[in-house]
Amino acid sequence: MGDNEEILPNISPKKIDIGSKIDNYKVIVDYLTKRKFMASELGGIAATRGFIYQYRALIHYCLECVESGEFIGVVSELGDDITLISEKNIKFIQVKSGKEGPYSKNLTPGILYKREKGLDSWVEKLFEQYDKFYKKTNNEDIDVEFVISYNCNLGDDMQKMITDEGKLIRDENGELVSKSKELRDKLNTVYEKIIDKKIVKIHFEESFCNKLDWYIERFSIDWLGHTDYLDRNIYSKIEKIYNVKSLNVKKVYI
Repeated sequence: MGDNEEILPNISPKKIDIGSKIDNYKVIVDYLTKRKFMASELGGIAATRGFIYQYRALIHYCLECVESGEFIGVVSELGDDITLISEKNIKFIQVKSGKEGPYSKNLTPGILYKREKGLDSWVEKLFEQYDKFYKKTNNEDIDVEFVISYNCNLGDDMQKMITDEGKLIRDENGELVSKSKELRDKLNTVYEKIIDKKIVKIHFEESFCNKLDWYIERFSIDWLGHTDYLDRNIYSKIEKIYNVKSLNVKKVYI
């Protein structure tokens, strides 16, 4: 047996009463949820947990709409793209999630502006949602917000980049500073790619409907917290909205 393999607790299936509560077999649950996974297993686990986290975030924003009354509708596409709408406001949200627990990775500015094959960073894909909306509606008389929601902790550089409210930090003259300016500068960098053996330069402001600063002014980070933290916030919102004293909710092991 390899070093990475583990032995399942010696419990015979014949002795398990299917109707019993899962708490009576916590040893099994702990084995399945807290065991050390091999590297080859982590990709699928992270994808599944990320997908489920995105739907938790969707529930969170639906409840936020009910609680605040600012928005009247929620549109979701595959969980990660969420849009809150009203007659005068629209908020585009991208829900991103990383591994939690011992494998967690802090959010850094580089993750936000990293490009792969073009203007395809997290932030640029988020801004693109407005362009699609505008090209279909031609509606300029609406207040726009862009939000990236994240589950893991903010790295030191991220804490130097955003305020407690999640907005980019500016000086007393309204100018971006430090890591906030770095984000803008990186997005303003020309991207070069080879098409038909020729170098093609792609500029942000030639590819989007508005100037870069227009998008930056409306951008923020919403730290939703790890799964347990987000769950507690969801329960709290439900209790408040529906005047429920306490939700007797069992922990969901995912």
